Amino acid sequence: MIRTFGFGSLILLLILEGLHGCAIHRPRTPRDMVDYGIRLAQKGYWHEAAIHWRMVLETDPGNVAALNNLAVAAEVEGYPEKAEQGFQQALRLRPDSRIIQLNLGALSHREEDESTRPQNDRDYEPKKRKDSSYDSSTR
Repeated sequence: MIRTFGFGSLILLLILEGLHGCAIHRPRTPRDMVDYGIRLAQKGYWHEAAIHWRMVLETDPGNVAALNNLAVAAEVEGYPEKAEQGFQQALRLRPDSRIIQLNLGALSHREEDESTRPQNDRDYEPKKRKDSSYDSSTR
């Protein structure tokens, strides 16, 4: 006896196949995990992204991308000392990386700005822009 499937069965089959496809696309390699962490961070899920990068480092402690990204996450979450340690560790592994050098330099620059920032918001005087064509009313 030949059994036929109705339209509803076909849709269910397509949904199940789609769900199976989702399982296949879970990050599996260190590169996938790093990329997935980047997508999470771009959406503002820094803590979750850091979890993925730490998982990469458990299996591949020399993964410079994961180290760099974890340092960025530490900086964003307010841990500049951890960020600096992470950038330094990544630079030891890849001293020629311009990206890591720039990240570390930007961190140092922000730390300098923090140290010179007035303690009280009332003491803050915004600096004038060098670009005289800037009009604050257009913002």
